[in-house]
Amino acid sequence: MIWDTIVIGGGYAGVRAAWTLEQLRPHARVLVLEAAPELGGRARSVACGERCALDLGAHYFGADHRRVGALAGRLAPDTVYSHLPCYGADPASRTWLEGQWRAVRRSDSYLDIQGLSKRVGWEHRVRIFESLLRYLELEARVDVQAPWATPGAAALDGLTVADWITAQRLPRWIHEMWTLGVLNILSVWPDQISLLYWLWYTASNGGFLKVANDFIGGPQEFALTIGMQGLLLRHAAELRTTPRCATPVRSIDHATELVRVDIGEAQPLLAHHVIVATTPAAAGRIAFTPDLRPERLRLHAQPVGHSAKVVLRYQEPWWRDSLGEHFNVYSAGAAATRLEWFLDTSHPEGHQFTLSGFVSDRLLDAAGHDPAARRAAVLAAAVEVCGDPRAADPIQVEIWDWRDQPFVRGGPNTCLGPGVLSTLRDVFDAPEGPQGRVHFAASEYAREFTGYVEGALASGEQVGERVARALAGGALQPLTPPRPAARARRLKALGWRALATASLPARWLADLARSLRGTEATLDPR
Repeated sequence: MIWDTIVIGGGYAGVRAAWTLEQLRPHARVLVLEAAPELGGRARSVACGERCALDLGAHYFGADHRRVGALAGRLAPDTVYSHLPCYGADPASRTWLEGQWRAVRRSDSYLDIQGLSKRVGWEHRVRIFESLLRYLELEARVDVQAPWATPGAAALDGLTVADWITAQRLPRWIHEMWTLGVLNILSVWPDQISLLYWLWYTASNGGFLKVANDFIGGPQEFALTIGMQGLLLRHAAELRTTPRCATPVRSIDHATELVRVDIGEAQPLLAHHVIVATTPAAAGRIAFTPDLRPERLRLHAQPVGHSAKVVLRYQEPWWRDSLGEHFNVYSAGAAATRLEWFLDTSHPEGHQFTLSGFVSDRLLDAAGHDPAARRAAVLAAAVEVCGDPRAADPIQVEIWDWRDQPFVRGGPNTCLGPGVLSTLRDVFDAPEGPQGRVHFAASEYAREFTGYVEGALASGEQVGERVARALAGGALQPLTPPRPAARARRLKALGWRALATASLPARWLADLARSLRGTEATLDPR
């Protein structure tokens, strides 16, 4: 049998690509192959509490994530809920800054970034906004649809985020806030990724101020009682084709008109087109003949975040009355080597009380692979981060190390090092091979909401549309999404620059104070 299209990967991008193809070409013969024993990709849900599932991978979505919202509204309307009602009127964060644990309430934090405290001296306030305005001006310059076309792209791509942070004369705690922002969002260290990539990542998700917002309007606003994997399985059930799980692909030969896909059987599978809908790192495990372009191979070689997800379920939400505060978030700071952060992910109707977060790869490596040792290490770290002995007494512990999943190889996302993003160009859009019959889809390829489920759905849709057009005999052109006007970007950048200029007198005073003192101001001990 010759398939019209074989989709490799049963996560959100792959299922969406297959679904889009079937919608546009009802008679197309589509086969979905998933290497793991079950569909999901980077979505993995486990039963937790009363009629609930909690996510060990992809978890949240925001109001701006229209594809996820529409899918949930169509297939699981009664399962959508928000964690936010659990946070209370004025939740606090507990963060390790300048060698101390500090509790800061939401009302005492700038711009809904918990831990970015207003309760600091005037010099600190000046430095906070000086640094933020520098970042927001750079972010506004980024061409989200074509980041390599951003003015000064090569120079920005040549720097790491750590280079940008350390080049600023800032109080230590503000340096640490930038570092833990990168660590908590991407599970990588700032010296591992390029400044251009980080700017593009935040810009494609509505901007840094939105990405860092855990409240209304942020990307962590909604969840599903069936979990993100549960929604994916309902979407996959709409396919006319039945996906084949536990079927890893060894190699793809796309030298001729028909693509040959080797899955270890006596005869390869044959198809007119193939869509590789895996993480770039997982795609790098597949042998291609002829070789892929050097730019795509460079993308496949990029590191993946080191995240391991932990969910701790408790009998009662003790963190709502702990150390005199109602906590909703904990962060171990810029040098976290144990538990990196926790967030209250309870159900507002009390179906489950949970803290979910990322565990450092260093903690798991030190504990080894013994489940009991890992559990003990995680609970000890939870007590340390929360500052409350009740953290050691959960009724359910789930630890999922994405590095151990050979067809994902880490998480949450692929993170591009210096000198990569500015060179990729048509790798994001154009197919591979002399016949142009091998296509790639993943959240990493999305120009909107990259890194989120919404980005995976967008990428799967776009590639599905491209292949449907090719099957219909239309010209196979690289996708060229409409690009926001350069003028609008320039105006936004100029606006941030104008605010930075207006703040110059305050910055000069802060510089004078630093010069007279001989060092940056530090946070008051408490």
